[in-house]
Amino acid sequence: MAAARELFAARSYRDVTTQEVAQHAGVSETLIFRYFHSKAGLFSLAVLTPAMEVMDGFVSSWTETGGEGGKTNTDLVEQFVSEFFDSVAANRALFTTVMHIVTSEVDLDRAELRSAVADLFGRVEGVIEAFAATRGVRALDAKVTARSVLLFVGSTAVLWPYTFAEGVVRPSDERVKAELTTMLLRGIESEPSD
Repeated sequence: MAAARELFAARSYRDVTTQEVAQHAGVSETLIFRYFHSKAGLFSLAVLTPAMEVMDGFVSSWTETGGEGGKTNTDLVEQFVSEFFDSVAANRALFTTVMHIVTSEVDLDRAELRSAVADLFGRVEGVIEAFAATRGVRALDAKVTARSVLLFVGSTAVLWPYTFAEGVVRPSDERVKAELTTMLLRGIESEPSD
């Protein structure tokens, strides 16, 4: 699966063949089809499953530990941004590949992907609802907030290195995380103006 992950991350789903994956892995193409049944099945297990495991691990960890220990809202949002940003950035190639697939016309089972993503966001909605109910912040629409926050921080972690011209010194990840934290705190602590 590592061979498939490497090739899918380096090139688009459409451009990678099962024959190339087999050659890169040092196995026969028949073996690929025996275990994964199709290119889509290989992609799902090599790329989508690990990406969802990173996300699921993060959400599980946050659900178990977030909000405990007398932390301030600033502490909690800072912890969330830092941990989530770092998790996604450490798996940038994986998430870049997933973003490409989600936004392109590819013959994958999108219903399965959407179901997994919807389940994950549903769990985050619960975290958001608990946070809003216990932390003295303005009423939040958990469905919108969960998706917006994860996409905001996650896509920033994925795309950040590519937003500056070659040779330009860009702000550190720590600086980016501090700004993301500030923007999120301002969004949850203030009432929207009419």
